[in-house]
Amino acid sequence: MTPDELLAAFALPGQSLVNQRVAKKHLLENGAPTAADKKLIADGIEDLIWAAALRPGTVGIPAYEDAERQYFEIAVLTVTYRDKARTARLRELIHRAIPYPVVLLGSDGLLSLAELRHAQNEAGKTVYSGPRKLDHE
Repeated sequence: MTPDELLAAFALPGQSLVNQRVAKKHLLENGAPTAADKKLIADGIEDLIWAAALRPGTVGIPAYEDAERQYFEIAVLTVTYRDKARTARLRELIHRAIPYPVVLLGSDGLLSLAELRHAQNEAGKTVYSGPRKLDHE
């Protein structure tokens, strides 16, 4: 199943759809701490699309917040990888670069989910909690 087919299966309301390209520059500035990671992004990602924004006003589901996490918006992204890309590392870099919990639909056939939690040492900052991967084939 392609990312677009999976996105269609979600049957998201029209008002939640964003369909906006995410520039690699954003990933390079926010999610690539090393020169090797920057090269990996440049060479491994063909296309990254912010497909939808799941907010209370767009999907009719209330926001959630507890002592560790807050979900005011969930970003749904699709990524097309180039041949021989290191997809596991690219998934991690994408999740780290986006300041929202992310549902990432990849051309490698994986659906990747990642959470963010409140940083314990810095007020107002979030920390990447790691992906939750589901094979949807």
